[in-house]
Amino acid sequence: MFDVSLERGFTLEGNVTHRNLVDQFEYGLEVKRILYIDNVLYTVSEKLVKMNNLESLTYIDQIELS
Repeated sequence: MFDVSLERGFTLEGNVTHRNLVDQFEYGLEVKRILYIDNVLYTVSEKLVKMNNLESLTYIDQIELS
């Protein structure tokens, strides 16, 4: 996630991933879509919908897709 301003340009604020050390090479965990509603950031891959706080990127919950 990036912050964008005229003064500083692009500043990396943090990352959201669907991978972990166990399944880092597993197919289907690449984030394909990103959207936000209110203060929740939703990231969607073929296997997960993951929810994070939009401001702090702290983990809220996830839903596994079949």
